[in-house]
Amino acid sequence: MAFTKIAAAGIGSTETVTVDGLDVINNGSFGGTLSVTGSVSVGGTLTYEDVTNVDSVGLITARNGIVVGSGITLSKDGNIFTTGISTFGGNIQITSATPEIELNAGGPRFRVPASNTLSIHSGAGLGSADEERVRFTAGKVGINTTSPEYALDLRMDNDVASGIIQIIRNNTANGNGTFYCTDLAQVGNFSFGMPDNTNAFVIVDGLGNSGSERLRINSTGSVGIGTDDPTSKLHLAGRLSVHHSAVDTEGEFLRIGRTDLPLIRYHSIKAKHGGAPVNNYISFNLHDTSDTTSQSEVLRMISSGSILMGGLITQTADTSKLAVQGGDSNIGIIQVHAGGGEQVGDLSGIAFSHGANNATARAKCAIASRSTGDYGRGDLCFYVDGAADNLQVSSADEKLRIKGNGEVGIGTDDPDCKLHIMKGSAGTIDSDGNSVLTLENSNHCVLQMLSPADKSSYIMFGDPADANVGQIRYDQNINQLEFQTSAANVLSFNSNGYHRFWKHPVFISNLTGVYGTSQSLTASPSAAKAQIASVADNNSNFDSTNHNFVCPVNGYYQTTVDVSLGNIGTEDIRRIFVMGYTLGGATGAQSNYVEVIDDKLARYGNYNYSHPWFFTAGTTIAVGINGNSGTISTQKIQLSVFLITATSD
Repeated sequence: MAFTKIAAAGIGSTETVTVDGLDVINNGSFGGTLSVTGSVSVGGTLTYEDVTNVDSVGLITARNGIVVGSGITLSKDGNIFTTGISTFGGNIQITSATPEIELNAGGPRFRVPASNTLSIHSGAGLGSADEERVRFTAGKVGINTTSPEYALDLRMDNDVASGIIQIIRNNTANGNGTFYCTDLAQVGNFSFGMPDNTNAFVIVDGLGNSGSERLRINSTGSVGIGTDDPTSKLHLAGRLSVHHSAVDTEGEFLRIGRTDLPLIRYHSIKAKHGGAPVNNYISFNLHDTSDTTSQSEVLRMISSGSILMGGLITQTADTSKLAVQGGDSNIGIIQVHAGGGEQVGDLSGIAFSHGANNATARAKCAIASRSTGDYGRGDLCFYVDGAADNLQVSSADEKLRIKGNGEVGIGTDDPDCKLHIMKGSAGTIDSDGNSVLTLENSNHCVLQMLSPADKSSYIMFGDPADANVGQIRYDQNINQLEFQTSAANVLSFNSNGYHRFWKHPVFISNLTGVYGTSQSLTASPSAAKAQIASVADNNSNFDSTNHNFVCPVNGYYQTTVDVSLGNIGTEDIRRIFVMGYTLGGATGAQSNYVEVIDDKLARYGNYNYSHPWFFTAGTTIAVGINGNSGTISTQKIQLSVFLITATSD
């Protein structure tokens, strides 16, 4: 083989040269193909111009690295440095224990800190575990956490004024700023974000504006479910279902508290579900102290439809639908208040109705307070509408009124005594000022009392000392009208038209010997009065001490004196019998007397005097003999007094 020395160009050969060993001291240039079966050692720089003509079957070992063009540097330490775009048609595998890829010196890098785990770091350099920001492990993604517990676990250790996640979507067809989430089975999709040109957050069933909005939070903080225009903090258009506890267990499902002390001083709504009506209820509980969580139940609705208030929690088998506990003594346990002012005639009341279950409620009866002025004053009125129609009871249906002064009117709205019952107007006339009961009618006015056939009907009179000092009674047993005073009959009328005075003053003395002397009735009554005693004395107050008859009342009295003589010794002697009396009463001598018999008496004669007199109550009457003949012994005299009629004067 021959070598040709080409001036200024080294050694050249136009043929194939086989060299067992070749050392190129300076530059070596090959215009064709250089085939080397052994090792090529280059002390300087190996430069190739046509990468398609460089072919190595074995390994190329470079002491100071290999530079490929101007973009790739292969260092002697095994590092690859690129400045352009690298394209790989196959796979890249890094077999280091903790392989890393750094995108910039000291900048972001990918790292494999453990098996099947990839982490992204924002800095700290190769080989460092610091500044980790994202980790993928076991199907979970953690942001700012090395131990994600959820599919996406995002954690922030500081407050971020601008938010944690920002999603901006410039797609007006489906809603600006909307994030979309679709399930894998393509069953449906939901999106959330901000609707077009609206300062609000929405959750939509579907894709943005093309879907159906389910929830909205507007700029004032109000939340709407089922409505896109919430007017309160939570505005629900639809049904709310709350599941709070197991069977027969009371649970709290709504708590209302303060923003500054949410765990105390709160109110609650609780519920219980069970088998018996008493175990099916909703209760309202209010905070009852200033510094604890204690509560008092104020209202309970049980499944039977009853409402219990004031702390009542159970009910017997009664049918009441409202039971209220109002304390030991409380005149206003239930109050009905009507607003609108205090115009005279305004009503505040409660109404009553009947009908089929779940049918129209037709109020036909009512009780109401009818305003009569300020300070809530009013008359208590009762209303009844008996019309067979669907019209509600009204003020025109008043049947009874209790006025503020205690007067009660039935059939009249203007009673003028304690009880005024009117069937019809009698005209322009008022009750007597002392009347307690007034019955009024435009026709005959009747007070009727009904009782069984074996009973009686009474009108009873009394005073502070005796509740039954007098009465008028009709006895059904004997069909008799009776008048009583001091619990005793004084006058009766039977069904035959007869009347009877039960206590008519009647006095009939016994027959007794007469004695006395001239003027003895006015001077010495004990020696002149006949020592008579009562035989028939019906309420006449006979004075047995003074032997007087005492008139019980003012009235006209029929007085009778009977004298019966026996075998007197001397006949044709003038004898004078007298009746003495004292008007108004006396216990001693009679102040007046009248001759009742003045005659020459014969043996075995009977003489009589009878005459009506007017005497006042208390007048005493006595009889005796008066004359010059002295006492007539063993003879008989009798006094009878009968009340014809009593008078008031």
